[in-house]
Amino acid sequence: MVKETKYYDILNLDPNCSIEDVKKAYKKQALIHHPDKNESGDDTKFKEISKAYEILSNEETRSMYDMNGEDFINNNYSEDSNNIFNMFFRHHNSFGYNNFHQTNKIGQDIIQTIKLTLEEIYNGTTKSILIKKNIICDLCNGLGGKKNFIKKCNTCNGNGITISKKQFSGLTQYIHQTCPACLGMKEIINPTHKCKKCNGIKTIQIQHKLEINIQKGMFHNQKIIFSKEGNQIVNGIPGDVIIIIDIQKHPIFHIINKNDLAIEIELYLVEALCGFTKVIKTLDNRNISFTIAPGEVITGNLLKYIKKEGLYKFKNNTDKGNLIIKFNIMFPNKIDIDKIDNLEKCLSAICPRPIEKIPKTAISCDLYNYKYSINKDNDSKPDVNQCKMN
Repeated sequence: MVKETKYYDILNLDPNCSIEDVKKAYKKQALIHHPDKNESGDDTKFKEISKAYEILSNEETRSMYDMNGEDFINNNYSEDSNNIFNMFFRHHNSFGYNNFHQTNKIGQDIIQTIKLTLEEIYNGTTKSILIKKNIICDLCNGLGGKKNFIKKCNTCNGNGITISKKQFSGLTQYIHQTCPACLGMKEIINPTHKCKKCNGIKTIQIQHKLEINIQKGMFHNQKIIFSKEGNQIVNGIPGDVIIIIDIQKHPIFHIINKNDLAIEIELYLVEALCGFTKVIKTLDNRNISFTIAPGEVITGNLLKYIKKEGLYKFKNNTDKGNLIIKFNIMFPNKIDIDKIDNLEKCLSAICPRPIEKIPKTAISCDLYNYKYSINKDNDSKPDVNQCKMN
């Protein structure tokens, strides 16, 4: 009985399969999804397949996965898992594993957030950013020094890490750490013959300019991925650059349900009772107007909407969400006493005052003002009806 079957499912395998079945399934899936071997290849899918193979094709890691699941594997093995598994598989060259993975390690992704205004999301724009990334040193071509003075590290057997066992609760945990001799570089380079540009590290850091096309309708936390534009590694595939969109608060409009916009409009009492016309300036600087005819009464917190005046739908520049309008009625703070009688006659003709029966035992109490405000803390998806007390 296994705790979970995710890695087996990725390779289309039964949990009772043999190691040989795992290797055959991996080879078949890798040919289909490898981004450099197949035009329809998928980097993300290939990474998943490789991770599943690395775990299931080794008896010890497979046993740990079967008993404890993926979380245990992720918490007990480093992100640079290729180093560990190359050690485990150093005797399996007949299947081509080492040669394949030595040339298909993947560099670290670069993740960066870009702040955008609501106007930029509405209209679309282009942004330029500078990122810092590692590239293969062009002076030594990634060797780190003069070729004849580079030797494989004997401490870690050229894997960059050392592994030790630790027993706990009847289980064996493999503790891995950066090799103290080569500091993870896998090789020992004579100090006097190290590359003067990268100092034996094999990569150098540069600033790289990226042009980002912000399309209409992109949404908060959306990711824009620049494939293979991330950090480079020797004998491997560069990582990706992942740009995360962060839409800033807007003083007037709020986003609701990804494509709808919401706005609050304040009305004087006479407007709410007798009708009005209002103008709204849109995010692309157009003026649109709407009218409430006399006879229709606008009550507090009433919601109405204008069709197709929200945000553009992503990758559909002809369709937009709606503009939702919430009305806030501004009542006068005080009314002159000499106007009360006329006001009551006017209002009573529309809606007579109800008669409140007050029991003789009722106790008279005083009222005090209690302030509240609209909750605007969550601009990504505000609830225009939600209020919070101050």
